[in-house]
Amino acid sequence: MVSGTAQRSVGRKPENNSDRTVMAAGQMQNKAENNTANIVAEPSLVNKNLEIDAINPLKSGLIPLGFNRFDLYKMPIDSSFKKDLTEFNEAVESGSKLRYFLEPVVGFNSSYRTVNAESQIDNSTFNLDYKPTQEVQLGLNLGAKYDNFFGALGLHFNHIQSTIDVSETELATQTAQSIAERTIVDQIDSVLIKTPVIKVPSGSDFVFQKGAPQYNIDTTLIKVYDTTTTTSNVEKATNSELSYRLQYVCLPMQIGYEFPIKSFFIGAGLGFDLGLLINSKGKLFDPELNQIVTVTSSDLVNKTTLAYNLQFAFGYHIKPNLSIAIRPNLRQQVISPFKNTNLPNTRLGGFVGLRYDF
Repeated sequence: MVSGTAQRSVGRKPENNSDRTVMAAGQMQNKAENNTANIVAEPSLVNKNLEIDAINPLKSGLIPLGFNRFDLYKMPIDSSFKKDLTEFNEAVESGSKLRYFLEPVVGFNSSYRTVNAESQIDNSTFNLDYKPTQEVQLGLNLGAKYDNFFGALGLHFNHIQSTIDVSETELATQTAQSIAERTIVDQIDSVLIKTPVIKVPSGSDFVFQKGAPQYNIDTTLIKVYDTTTTTSNVEKATNSELSYRLQYVCLPMQIGYEFPIKSFFIGAGLGFDLGLLINSKGKLFDPELNQIVTVTSSDLVNKTTLAYNLQFAFGYHIKPNLSIAIRPNLRQQVISPFKNTNLPNTRLGGFVGLRYDF
């Protein structure tokens, strides 16, 4: 009898559990139909415009058993999210793609070739060897970035320096003289002193005969110098080195595009530089005067310069709003620092910049 009761209890318990499971599933389905705004169904029924912060499976209730595939049936979502914070509790960025940045830069440029020139005046020939022009830049750029496009204005200090080797060859006329000394008789003066009478025996007597006259001779001697002059052409060479320094305040403007690659980025840009001379020092060679002149006393230097440049960028994001970049560039002077158009006007170099976005 006890055994029969136990069999009935064991037989009814599965039925009761099954009924409870079916009832729980039915209640979940009714609740899901009454509150569709907070229910996530199978992926095909999800509202794509619904912002979901997180799903909390602990609040989903009982999940019916007996699925043929492993899917969540219907689960309510956690509606306690905040629209102004991300899942990492960070502030959500605004929808504007416009950003501003500040970038201090340091750069170096150099002309990629030297120039040899020759100038001649009268008997002098000047050979000029212009060394590469070196340019150091320090400055600050302020710009804006929209999506991957950017534009910037800056204020730079440019220091330009170089040297000129001047070799002067002068064709001079050299005169050499040789002097020989000799003595010659200038004149001879003779004065008759006497004419002697000679007594000459003649037989038994004597006769007188005139003898040879006697003269007093005075001879004048002089010294003669023979001068021989020889003329020849001789080349005389002198070498000198001229150095100069020019300082400009430059206002660069640039536009370009940057392409992000994870934490790195590459880019390219085109820009213009306007320079204003603020200081000059040193010596130059004036080809019109064919002489060495000081920079301050000559008009060989332009007080205003203009150049355009093509720039590339290879950078790395240290932080989301802080990056460092190497920017090689090619600069072409439209108005160069010198009025002499034969000097090299092309520069190769680059910048290193640390950019802060805000």
